[in-house]
Order: sequence, then C-alpha cells, then structure tokens
Amino acid sequence: MATLTNAPVQGRILKIYDHLYANAPMKTPAAISYEFGKVAHTCLYMEKYFPRDGSVLFVNRKGRKKRDEPDLLDRGVAQQIRDTFLVMCELWSLYANDREIKISDFDIEYCINQLSGLQFSDKNSDLMGDIFEIMRSKFAKEKGGQFFTDPQVTHLAIKMLRFEPRNGDDLVDICAGTGGFLLAGMAHLDENLDDPKQLQTSNLRDAFIGVEIDKDAADAANGTIQARFGAGVSGVVSTRDALTLFDHDSYDPRIREGGHRCVATNPPFGTKITIKDPRILEKFELSRLSSKDGLLHNKIFPQSPDTLFLEQNIRLLKPGVGRLAIVVPYQMLSGPHALGLRQWLLHNAQVHGVVDLPADTFQPHTGTKGALLLVSKRLKYISDLSEVSSEQVFMSAPRYVGHDRRGNAVYRKGDDPLSASEILTDFPDVGQAFDEFLAGSDPGSKHDQSFTVSLHDILASKLTNLNANFYLNRPQQGIADSDAIEQFVPLSELVEKVFFPTRFKRNFVNRESPGAVPFMGGAGITEFISTGKKWIGSDDPHLERLRVSPGWILVTRSGSTGIVSTVPADWDGYALSEHVIRVVPNSKKMSPGYIYSILSSSYGQDYLRRGVFGSVIDEITPDYIAAMPIPILKNRDKMNQIGEVMDRAEDSRSSAMKAFSSSIAEINNIMG
Repeated sequence: MATLTNAPVQGRILKIYDHLYANAPMKTPAAISYEFGKVAHTCLYMEKYFPRDGSVLFVNRKGRKKRDEPDLLDRGVAQQIRDTFLVMCELWSLYANDREIKISDFDIEYCINQLSGLQFSDKNSDLMGDIFEIMRSKFAKEKGGQFFTDPQVTHLAIKMLRFEPRNGDDLVDICAGTGGFLLAGMAHLDENLDDPKQLQTSNLRDAFIGVEIDKDAADAANGTIQARFGAGVSGVVSTRDALTLFDHDSYDPRIREGGHRCVATNPPFGTKITIKDPRILEKFELSRLSSKDGLLHNKIFPQSPDTLFLEQNIRLLKPGVGRLAIVVPYQMLSGPHALGLRQWLLHNAQVHGVVDLPADTFQPHTGTKGALLLVSKRLKYISDLSEVSSEQVFMSAPRYVGHDRRGNAVYRKGDDPLSASEILTDFPDVGQAFDEFLAGSDPGSKHDQSFTVSLHDILASKLTNLNANFYLNRPQQGIADSDAIEQFVPLSELVEKVFFPTRFKRNFVNRESPGAVPFMGGAGITEFISTGKKWIGSDDPHLERLRVSPGWILVTRSGSTGIVSTVPADWDGYALSEHVIRVVPNSKKMSPGYIYSILSSSYGQDYLRRGVFGSVIDEITPDYIAAMPIPILKNRDKMNQIGEVMDRAEDSRSSAMKAFSSSIAEINNIMG
C-alpha cells in the first residue's frame, strides 16, 4: 500500500485552466500551460527552500469557504510569487529568456488557491507531471500518442530493472516525457544512499540520461528534477525524434548504441499514428512486420511508433547486460497482428517479466490498455528457441493502480472509511513477488496474481502469447472433478465451422423498403425481442454473408467480448454484424445445447477472457474460439442430459418470443 500525500489534483488543475482561458490574455492551451508552469515551478521552488508544513499554503485565511473565491485584499501573495520567480530563474534555467509572469495578480491568486495543500516534493508522486499532463489533455495530446505514466508503474519498473548506478548502471529514457522514469530512478537511489548529497557526485549525477522531443515536457521534467535533486543532476534534453537517434554523431554523445545497462521508457503508441517515412523505416528490422498476417516479410510497411521504439530501445542495450523496462500496448503481447514481433523479440532478447497493467492505469487521459515488459538483450541472436525453452518468465496481473477511470484516488478500506489515507494498490506486492521469482521461490506467495511461466509454454501457444492474462487461471487447471472428464477435444472438431464475415460497407435502407431485412449489432444478441432500428436491402450483395440461421451459436468478438447467445427461430435470416462470431453446430457430432452450455459456463467464459487482445477495443478471434478445448464427459448420458436441457430452454425462449411478438403485432394492427 502507498500513503497518499497529494489530494486528487485533476479537478483543481482543470479549474485553473478554465479560469485562465476565460480571464488571462493568452487563449491557446500551450500558452496557458506555459504561463501556469511559471507559477507552479515557483511554488515548487518555494516548497523546497521555504517549506510551510510540507505543502504550498500561501492563502489560508479564516472564513474562506471555497477555493474558487480568492481574497481580493490579499495582494501580497501575487507579489511574493513574482519576486520568488525572479530568484528561481537565477538558479534554474527553465525560463532564462522569459522572466516575467504574464497573468494578473488576481489570476496568480486563483492558481495559488487551487494549489493550496498540494505537495510538490513528495517522492512517491509527480505533481508537476500531473499538472503538465492534465493541461496537455486540453489540446488533444492523444494524437501524439503521449500518455502519462503512473508513478506506480515507474517505481515498479525501476525495481524490476534492479537499477544500481553505484555498480555502474546508467538509466536512459529516450521518450522521457515529464521525467517519470528518471525521477523514479533518482528516488530509488536517494532512498538507498547513506547521504542524499551523494547524488550530486559526478558518477551518480551523470547516470541519468533523458531525451524528449517535446520542449514543454522536457521543461516540466527538468523543473521537477532540479527541485528535488539539485541543479547539478543530469536533466532531459529536448531534441529531435528519438527514432533517428543514431543518424547523427552530434545527436547526444551520451547516447550509444549497444552501450547502456538500464533503459526504462513509455514510448508513444497507437495504430492511428503510423510512421511512413521510408528513410526511417529502412533502418528497422521490424518495419518488415505486416499488420495483415502478423509476420515479417522482405519489404517494409508503415508501422505504429511503439513497434519501432521497441527495437530502438533494445538497440540501446549492452548485449548480455542491458535491461529494458518498457510500457507497450496490450495488443503487442497478445494480438495476432504482432505475432512476428513477439517472435523477433524472443530471438533477440530474453523476456524476464510481463505485468498486465490494470485497465484504469492511463485514465483519465486515455483508455488505452498496456503492459510493462522487462527484457534483457541476448549476447547473440538465438535461431532455435528450443535451446532456451527452459527460461522462466515472471508474469503478473495487478488489480489496483490507486485511482479510478476518472483519475480520482481510490483508498484502501479500513475500520474508518472517512479517515482512509492509504492508496489502494497492489503494485508493491508485485515488486515483492518479483523478488521471490528472482530467488527461485513461488511469486504467488506474495501476490496471488503473480506466477511463473516457462518459455516452453509460451512457444507452445499458437500465437506465442506473452500477456499474463492468457496464462492466469488456465481453465483446464484445477478442475473440481477431473475424473468425470474423459478427454478434451477442440471445438473445431465438434462443429461445422467457426467464422465471422469480413468487414465491408453496409448499405442500410428504410424499414418500409420492399424485402428489408432486420440488422442486429452484437449488443442485441441476448435481447428477448429485437429492438434494432436498422435494415438492409434484400438486394444487398453482402446480405447472404451476414444472414444467420436458427440454432447457430453467437459470440461477440469485439467491444464487450465473450457474450454468448443463440439464434432463435424468429431471427431466421436476420442480418448480424461482423462483430459477432458464428459457431455453426453439427448435431451429429455434438449436441448444440451442450456446446452452448460450455461456452456460457464459468469455464467457457474464463477461456474467452484469456483470448482477449487489443489496446483500445477488446477483441477475440474465431481461431481462438475454434481451438477451445471442449470437455468430453465419461458419462455420455450426463452430457446428453445437459445438452437436452439447454435445447429445451432455447425452445422455450423461441416460443416466448413468438407469443410476445404476436401480442405486440395485434396491438399495432388495432392502433394502425
């Protein structure tokens, strides 16, 4: 558990932004963020050198009811900020060419009121990073794929890296952003030094190397680094795109290909932001990865930046020694389109750990799902992975990151919920589980969602899955009555086929059009009566590919994945979205009711959840469903009985739907 020292800041910062947008002379998000940054950095400086009970408490007059109502008579606060800003500029070079705060005294006071009570110097958080990211959310930062990395993630990454600069380790982040990983590394070192001033020695000070393309982000990082650890500590350099890192000898002499021991980073990622420049692509092996079949080819393709950044960061590592902790999109470790990437990774690097991050990790800035990947660079390329199949991989799926999807802190429940002061997170437990893994013990003794998987098992999976959730609570493990099961048979051997139509443009028509066919989306497959309001023309060339027949089993494949239903008689010939997978039963091979029961059971639902991939939208493939092991019971009568009961239930559902529709139709006829 982590102790909360900063109150939730998102609401306060958004109020500051809205106030400055309405009242300050600057009107662009970047300009507002820059001017507010001057005030925030000054507060950080004052807290460091003139602390008042550990937090910024400039305005705390009796009778103040709302933080939104600055005291117009308290003019000394704004002047104090302006004077201190000039002093700060003498020590820190952040605003060397701009030593004037260009917002009014009233606006400064409003900002200070909102910041009152927050702690800038807390080592377990990054308030400046929070402020910067919240401000940036106002001008569509998602287009650049830049997402704030939660301190729980950065601290766990540093722990898993076993970063120790006193033993010669350096720490590099070529996508440093607001400096989260570097700050975590410095805090880790600071906590283990006998004298914190040792961090100022040259051999330790120069162990931290940051590169960031965005100057605003670099300034935010440097301000926090200088405030916490001194002006002499290496900062973040704002420069060109890190994908061209090795193209220029003068780029940064500290950066060396194959020369670094520790790298930690969260590069930009997203399928909507692709790298198309052939001059960049031709420098990467992974540019040959095809998104259509997930394999490597002899030509280059446009790539999402996360793919190229994975290779670029591995290139930074010293062979046999260098370690990388990198945040990657979830689909990189689980989706079929990244199969070739995972195979390339295993040939070139040893995977030591995978942590599936909770869904709220990057909220409220983005709903993108990610994972923390820990690898080391192999001494040489391994052509035959069976030679290293005994390698063990630590895997974990923590549940709590300490905040909800709105960014509000979530507290551990205690005897007195009103006085709760501990953030609800199991990330420290994951760190302890990793210690057990390194010691050769059971990681699950420290964290019940942590475990070990062999590379042999990973290679045995059809898609070389590297996501922890795929191996967590495998359905065929721990079956209560295993003696009742004779064998497991793949679903594909028990049905006609498992498929879904390819995506194509749908041509919708009015309900009154002759022969209009009802069209249903995935959300409607469990409805008692169809409420769809879309129809497809009977002459649509794609209609037959969308039609479904009674008795087919349906499974949603994207969005809300794993919803299972059947096609009732009333829906015969309906058109169904391509977001639904069709399972066409073969009653001669297996009772459709039994298969439907298996897919709907806890066993079936657990299996379907394991196959989910995708960083933004959950997806599942028909191939994965087709490979599902269906338990064949020794007691065939019991198996037939289960199927017959489900068949009768579906017949009753169809009868009820017909009766319901008939009654509604009568009323509609009467009412015209």
